[in-house]
Amino acid sequence: PDAKYAGLVASYDFDDAHGFDKSGHAIHPLAPPPDVGPGHDGRGQSAHFSGIDSFKIPHVSTFDNMQQMTISFWIYLLAEPTDSFRVITRKGDTTEDLTPTIMLLSDSNKIHALVSSTDPSKHGVDSHTAIPVRRWTHVAVALKYNVMTIFINGVKDNDATLTGDVLLNTGSWHIGKDNFLPGTAMYLDNLKIYSHALDEAALQVEASSALPGVGPNFL
Repeated sequence: PDAKYAGLVASYDFDDAHGFDKSGHAIHPLAPPPDVGPGHDGRGQSAHFSGIDSFKIPHVSTFDNMQQMTISFWIYLLAEPTDSFRVITRKGDTTEDLTPTIMLLSDSNKIHALVSSTDPSKHGVDSHTAIPVRRWTHVAVALKYNVMTIFINGVKDNDATLTGDVLLNTGSWHIGKDNFLPGTAMYLDNLKIYSHALDEAALQVEASSALPGVGPNFL
């Protein structure tokens, strides 16, 4: 079996035909990835999403009571804004299930991350940075109880304190498209789900190829 990294719940590098979980927890998808794309940094392969197909990861007990989590991935956008929200990933099978959801705004390629909450007046955060088209970009969203933070290429972009209590759900993880909104045309690689909120230093290790030789923490 694959070795288990502390706190890493699920990991998908899309380098095999089935999109198997490489975290060691064997949370394998309900169906193979839709298509093959070029791998980040020219290694292996990625999953190619056209905007109408998806990759579904089942809910398991490991995801229960995850009041802290981090979702990180490499994304290569293939299209400009389409005047509609575009889903990158969403956990949930109903319209009320949002914890967590990562999508792109309707009028730009900025990240829109949100959760379900007992008080929806402030239950998400948008990135300041727009994800460029046709360039590999590392994105991570960390949730630490009621604080949500977006990282772009290993650097903290924006954060927000959410109102109310975050509500979890038992729905599937939908990658590329959910049951309700259009999907994102993209290549996706090295999707990882952690059961804790990673800090900037840890995420810079994952996004190291997008950073200069000396990381920003040392400039």
